[in-house]
Amino acid sequence: MKKVKSKNNFNIKSGYIMLLTAIIFMMVSIVIIFGISTPIIKQIFASRDIWNAKQSYYLSEAGIEDVMYRLKDGAMSAKVGPTEDLILDGYSVITQITGSLNGKTITALSDQNGYKKTIEAKVIQGSGTSFNYGILAGNGGSVITGGSSVIGNIYSNGDILGGSGVHITGSAIAASSAKVFGNEGNYFFIGSTSTDMAWASDVSHTSLIGNLYCLSGTNNAGEKTCDTSKGIPDTMPMPISEADIDQWKTEAIVGGTHNGNLIVGWDGDIIGPIKITGNLTVSGGGTLMVTGTIWVQGNIILTGGGKIKISPTLGSNSVVIVADGYVKVDGGGQFEGSGTIGSYPVVVSTSICPNKTPCTTNSAAISISGGAGAVVLNAPFGKVSINGGSGARSVCGDSIYISGGGIVTYEAGLASLSFSSGPSGSWVISGWKELEN
Repeated sequence: MKKVKSKNNFNIKSGYIMLLTAIIFMMVSIVIIFGISTPIIKQIFASRDIWNAKQSYYLSEAGIEDVMYRLKDGAMSAKVGPTEDLILDGYSVITQITGSLNGKTITALSDQNGYKKTIEAKVIQGSGTSFNYGILAGNGGSVITGGSSVIGNIYSNGDILGGSGVHITGSAIAASSAKVFGNEGNYFFIGSTSTDMAWASDVSHTSLIGNLYCLSGTNNAGEKTCDTSKGIPDTMPMPISEADIDQWKTEAIVGGTHNGNLIVGWDGDIIGPIKITGNLTVSGGGTLMVTGTIWVQGNIILTGGGKIKISPTLGSNSVVIVADGYVKVDGGGQFEGSGTIGSYPVVVSTSICPNKTPCTTNSAAISISGGAGAVVLNAPFGKVSINGGSGARSVCGDSIYISGGGIVTYEAGLASLSFSSGPSGSWVISGWKELEN
């Protein structure tokens, strides 16, 4: 009898073959998928790592830039501490600031998901206008008598001579062969912390809290002897150059010219920028509101309760007032900023008084008696005289005399003034790099 194949057996065998083919196809597909996906997954993880590293790097840069912004802003620079924290998108960066008076090192560290990045920036004072001392005297030196005081540091290219009862709360530094000298038998008080110093070729008749650096010295309180390790200080240039002054004069001219004398009385006035070909006098309790750079070709006289004030609209900006003649403040005359921290009138006299005959009517390029206020005074070619309980925030001059209880109170914001225009004291980046972690 002839055998006939079952159709069911045929179907079963066909099903096995299809299943086996499907399994083989699936295995081949999985191999192909894994072959393709593995480098993709690796690339995803690598991209994630790169992204985290970049985020950490940019966060560190943001920390540096945040501190730089605040250093450049006159109203905020005084509030920058040794450590600053910045948080962005839930991640933080720690920025540390170290350095001396004229330079700083800013280091920012960010750690995002274990990816640490450290950026270091070095900054120095720019070539613009910055005031780093309570007093900066030129070759004419400085004389401080009559119970006067300097709340801050003093640097002089000439002698620093102090009378009885005089106190400098910071350091006193006299360059080159100049000396720091008190009256014999009456100590000249210097310093208020252990980090302050007296530093000069010769330091004598002082009562010092801090370090004494000199080549020679006698009769210092506590029988302190000279530490000769630092040698003698270098001379210090004036913070305002002739190029700065010329630029400010150019800016003043842009605002127009007032021919002749300008007298401001009780009703006050608003000016700036402007050039005045004669004298500027503010008296009678009047207030002159300043909105820009002023150039006075004559003298500036502030008396009788008169006031020169920066307009509140200028915020933290400072304003320069340049006089080719002398500046005289008495009778309660006052200078004021805008009311915002970091704003100061900067009064500059290019006069050589009292060095030549044009000075017969005034004994100094800038003389303050019974007034002044929150102002920066600068006479790069002449003398600055402060007496009778008068005060200023910083004083620069070829020679400086303070007597009769005069006070100079330095404020930290003066190290980075911002002006509404023109050259500005600020910080310049001298180095920027990533550090190894």
